[in-house]
Amino acid sequence: MTPHHQYPTTVAMSAERRMHLRRICESFGLYIVEDDYDYEYHFEGAPLLPLSATKDLSSRCIYIASLSKLIAPAIRLGYIIADRSVVARLRAVRELLGRQGDVVLERAVAELIEDGEVQRHARRARQLYRQRRDHLLQELASRSPLRAAIACDPPGGGLALWVRLRSLTSEKLVKRARARDLALTPGSAHVAAGFVPAFCFGFAAHTSEELSRICDTLEACLRADSGSKRR
Repeated sequence: MTPHHQYPTTVAMSAERRMHLRRICESFGLYIVEDDYDYEYHFEGAPLLPLSATKDLSSRCIYIASLSKLIAPAIRLGYIIADRSVVARLRAVRELLGRQGDVVLERAVAELIEDGEVQRHARRARQLYRQRRDHLLQELASRSPLRAAIACDPPGGGLALWVRLRSLTSEKLVKRARARDLALTPGSAHVAAGFVPAFCFGFAAHTSEELSRICDTLEACLRADSGSKRR
């Protein structure tokens, strides 16, 4: 589960659905693997607490998170919070796969956490990504071809928008964007079967100027669609 910002739709799991999930776990004796990959990036109010923070679910939650999105993609470090018995089993499996990690990197990151540098970095990154999110939303809302062809709900956090297409298929849009040197992943890539008229628009890695140019390309792709319909 990705309850904080579901991937790829960015939707947060409601309290009602959390309670329903708890009942399912109780009925069938299931564990929840909670992947909280971008918890630090919340833009509106206080973030939702993880499922593992819920008293009734904590013993059945395996909470995993990563430092790659918080610090840098090259930092391939993650961590797990779970019941002691679960941690013991995971440790045994980990030792079979390979005992040695990157000790130097692990100790360096530990010092950054203890010094408070990681927390300071998270605050700076959160402000920067919120600015980029807001800029992208403004671009999408201010251009009439984009406004007419797509829809998206402003996410309360995370690093991407889930953009829904009103008429054009995502596969057709991806093909047109590729012809203009813009790489998009269609929504159907995120499901087992079928077509999804949407795509995931990551904004964190792009400056405001780059986001505007991407919107220029999207607008050109959509104008091409309207032009073919008139013909």
